[in-house]
Amino acid sequence: MKDTHYVSEYGTEIIGDCGVDISSCNSCSIFYKKPNGTEGMWSGTTYAISGSTNYIRYVTVSGDIGATDQGKWLFQTGVTFTGGFCGRGRTAREVIYPKFDSW
Repeated sequence: MKDTHYVSEYGTEIIGDCGVDISSCNSCSIFYKKPNGTEGMWSGTTYAISGSTNYIRYVTVSGDIGATDQGKWLFQTGVTFTGGFCGRGRTAREVIYPKFDSW
């Protein structure tokens, strides 16, 4: 994954660290808040890094990050377990730049 992200980009992996094993969760999501205040959710999948299934992964598709969505985005992981916990993780921040960011 590259360090800088731009509007209208897709095919970008968003990976959130839950900090605990989520391999037995019923559902997992990436929640987002766009710079304009719009909130939403993408359904993710559990994801392992170095044998640890503590992560949620989502790959953006066309339209997820629109042409006017530049600015500071907020992201949170969310998981649900049968008969138990349902909640979100810490907030992560990412800046999405216009196509030609200025120096």
